Amino acid sequence: MIRSIVGCRPSPSMVVASLALAVAMGGTGYAAIKLPANSVGTKQLKKDAVTGVKVKDASLFANDFAPGQIPKGAVGATGATGAQGPPGVAGAPGVDGPAGAAGSAIAYARVATGGGVSDSKNIVSGGRGADPGNPAIKVYCLINTAGGAANVQVTVDAGSTDPLFAKLAVRNDPGSIAFYGCPAGTDFIVSSDSTAGAGTRGVDAAFFVAVIA
Repeated sequence: MIRSIVGCRPSPSMVVASLALAVAMGGTGYAAIKLPANSVGTKQLKKDAVTGVKVKDASLFANDFAPGQIPKGAVGATGATGAQGPPGVAGAPGVDGPAGAAGSAIAYARVATGGGVSDSKNIVSGGRGADPGNPAIKVYCLINTAGGAANVQVTVDAGSTDPLFAKLAVRNDPGSIAFYGCPAGTDFIVSSDSTAGAGTRGVDAAFFVAVIA
């Protein structure tokens, strides 16, 4: 009985049917374990499951990395100087400063080469006096109507006379005033001497004079 079973060969139809059954059962098993789309997340991945080999080149951005993971690049070269900007608008005028203190001159004037005065305060011209022994040597006779000639300052008018060639001197002693023949009431005289060459006394010069209190 056993020998008859062992020696029995399956028919070709039986073989085909058996293969079909195996394929059908295998496909059913694959379908049973197939995962739906988008069902695998971070929790389903094992540690170190995703390596650099599995990441597509140039597919990540800087914000995909934690802070400090991407090293900073070298400092770039200094750029070229930009063009100069347009000038700014003019500022508003400043406020006026406080008024200055009153001047201390009690008398002042500009004296012309001929002896006349202008722009004066309390200064009157007494004309020109001269050295009686040499009339070419002349002086300027000046009167201070405010009185006093203790502190007289004179400065060459550089607009009319070269200050390098005129030396001014003031005298207020009565003897000098009388010597040059200045009129009565003259408070002081101003002499002007040239410093050019050997020097010349009594030259004409324009100057400013002030009597300080």
